[in-house]
Amino acid sequence: MADGLATGRTPSRLESPWTGVDAVFGSQRVDEGQIARASYKHSTFVNVSFKGCVLHDSTFFDCTFIDCYFRNAVLRGCSFVGCRFIDCQFPKVEMSNCDLRYARFDNCVLDPGEAHTNLPREPNLREELTTRLAVAAEGQGRSAIARTYRLWAIEARQQHLAAAVRGENSWYREHFSGIDRLLAGVRWLASRGNGQLWGHGEKWHVLARNLLGMTFVLFPVLFWMASDGLQKASGTPGFADYVAVSVASVIPSADVSTVELASWTTRVIAGSAAFTGLVAAGLFVTILFRAVTRR
Repeated sequence: MADGLATGRTPSRLESPWTGVDAVFGSQRVDEGQIARASYKHSTFVNVSFKGCVLHDSTFFDCTFIDCYFRNAVLRGCSFVGCRFIDCQFPKVEMSNCDLRYARFDNCVLDPGEAHTNLPREPNLREELTTRLAVAAEGQGRSAIARTYRLWAIEARQQHLAAAVRGENSWYREHFSGIDRLLAGVRWLASRGNGQLWGHGEKWHVLARNLLGMTFVLFPVLFWMASDGLQKASGTPGFADYVAVSVASVIPSADVSTVELASWTTRVIAGSAAFTGLVAAGLFVTILFRAVTRR
């Protein structure tokens, strides 16, 4: 890959005055140095060490960085528009006021804390970038970082769809009109519903919270409203019985209720509770499977 990207480009030294067009810089070290007001276009950097280097107020346009090392580097006020980073390392890098529009990261992991304020403002570009960063982190077994980027990508996607529905600017009005705007609204609602239901498969506690709320609040209230359709061997059913029949419906194997369903209304409620339990069980299994396979 490196040979292909370097073909037809002039081998050069990476040194002051820090400029280059269609150049290739290979196997060089600028460790602990300072690169200021640099300007590189359509150039390739292969196996270059930027360890501890301070890069500030510089522009890299449509450049490619392959197997470069950025440990302890400081990237401040730099533009990397259209740049591609392949197999690069960014341990303990500091990044601020950088432009990462249209940038691509392949098998590179950026600390989310450093990347966050440098992500593109445009939600569609931010979604694309964070999705790639999530894939790269997942490929290196950095599950926690990958999860953060996945959630950021989902958030950016929702912002993109919402902007399309509103026709936020001329670009959205040009690319989303009529049925496309309506479909964007449907996708936005579906994404929001997915998040509210189970946190897009990334937040098991959201699913647990919803299941507990439905089991111990919603369905017991529904059984209370239809209490005429419940029968108890002795006495009148109370709220504890409504909770018990709800639990027994959501978890069919739970033998905790002595109340009988004596009307079609209560049977429908119990059926809905059973379906809810079945769906929740499937979603929990999915979350567990994702967690295991991503390790």
